[in-house]
Amino acid sequence: MSNIRVPLTYLSPPSTAERGRGSRRRGLLGRPAEDQYLQQVERQDRRPRGTQEKEYLEDLSQELELADEDEPVRYKIGDSFIHLTLEDAQARIARDQEVVDQQLEEVKTRIDDVTGKMGGLKTQLYAKFGKAINLEKD
Repeated sequence: MSNIRVPLTYLSPPSTAERGRGSRRRGLLGRPAEDQYLQQVERQDRRPRGTQEKEYLEDLSQELELADEDEPVRYKIGDSFIHLTLEDAQARIARDQEVVDQQLEEVKTRIDDVTGKMGGLKTQLYAKFGKAINLEKD
């Protein structure tokens, strides 16, 4: 998969009015096939952002180890900064690292589940249709 990020609004399926009919092709999970594909793309897109955030928090933790204990630390929450003691900032960073690790693990598990299901479905479809279909990504 390339590193080019396309906003999901560009990948969204056309509306019912744009298609000219009221029903969409349904996937095997009962949801529209386009929605299933978009969910997979979103999950794969979340992994690099979470990885970058994890690396950022690790770097920040290392920088705080070198910081002076007497100076307050400016800790960013949303769009604003608050002044914390060094110990409080380190505790918040440790908590944030745990949250990011948990989120990354959940995303990885979901991606692995979907990839496994797709592999099984590909096997079934290739067994049924042979080389008459192409299910590989470009």
